[in-house]
Amino acid sequence: GGLWRDAPADDTGRTKPENVPLMYDDLWANTPKELFEFHDYTFDEHFKKPTPSFLPRKDILEYLTARNSADGALDAVKFNHTVQSVTSDNKSGKFSVTVKDDQSGSTSTNSYDRVIWAAGIHGIKEEPEDVLSVLKDYTGKVMHSIDATENFEADVKGKNILLVGDSSSAEDLALRAIKLGAKHVYISARTGEGDASETTAWPDGKVTVIFGPPHKVLKGTGIKCQAVYWSDKRQKFRKDDDEDPVKIKDIATIVLCTGYEANLECVDEALQFDDEGGDWTLSKGWKMDNNAYTISVGTVTPSKALGPGATCYPDVYRGLLISNPNMMYIAETEDPACPLFDLEVNANLILAYLMEKAEIPKEKDMMKANQKQLEMEMQNPFLRMAID
Repeated sequence: GGLWRDAPADDTGRTKPENVPLMYDDLWANTPKELFEFHDYTFDEHFKKPTPSFLPRKDILEYLTARNSADGALDAVKFNHTVQSVTSDNKSGKFSVTVKDDQSGSTSTNSYDRVIWAAGIHGIKEEPEDVLSVLKDYTGKVMHSIDATENFEADVKGKNILLVGDSSSAEDLALRAIKLGAKHVYISARTGEGDASETTAWPDGKVTVIFGPPHKVLKGTGIKCQAVYWSDKRQKFRKDDDEDPVKIKDIATIVLCTGYEANLECVDEALQFDDEGGDWTLSKGWKMDNNAYTISVGTVTPSKALGPGATCYPDVYRGLLISNPNMMYIAETEDPACPLFDLEVNANLILAYLMEKAEIPKEKDMMKANQKQLEMEMQNPFLRMAID
């Protein structure tokens, strides 16, 4: 179940490292189930009745567990273990993996020919330093969306709250806060391209979306938000002085809906993939083909900072770390259209590598193929918006 599993009875407060990133109890999926239904096990087969397009966490967890444990598929899996380190020996080409048994407390180290990392890209919370720096003088409660667990009602009922970030977590928690009796919910959007910013109607008019991140704390619980723009020259967001700031007061709780990062702490740095895209650049002379985008705005010079593609990471070729193909990754990209389907294809391809039914290309060919794929995605205006 990973992030989707229930908090165990002996750690409902999620204090143990393996339980910290667990999602809150009443999380609902924001992807229609029709986009991640397995081809060989349908929702109708599992639930024996029609189900709505958007399902709660518990139902999805039940469906995933039932399908993936069929025919004893999980019988040989060692649960309740924590991987402490993964390193590679350049001479032998083998991996050394140290694991701790969380029940007995004992550790063991073993050697492997290949390692598959499948821990998901949402392992630890992301807390932007620039936001935390602004909030250092704030006297109310600051929490991350990952901390909005079963006790969230106490943080929002009858209170004004501010959600920093406008993507899926903000949309989800805004609705949840209203259900739990929040007085008013403010959402601070940096780019205005997230789910919450695109929402045009909220229950009882209790949600206000502000375009601009927190810029200054006013009298302890007041916040001044200021619009920003991306400076390609300085490679960071800068204050947009052409826009008037927005001031809000009496904010009792601030929730950082600022996303998550892959938890790669146990993996040696040389074996880690870059979940933020890395330093890839376009080929010399690359130019966007004529399309509705170029007709409207002309030729736009690409940014120096390019993110990962919609279908691949620059340093991972179809599940293989290009610098060491024996290190394999089953990892979705940041915003996949069909998340479970993508992972299913990824997993089956890695299985083909392990069984030598699929050939592992040479490093230069993998790099060339990824470059071609990324540049093809940059030709699509919608995909380029996320990459560039």
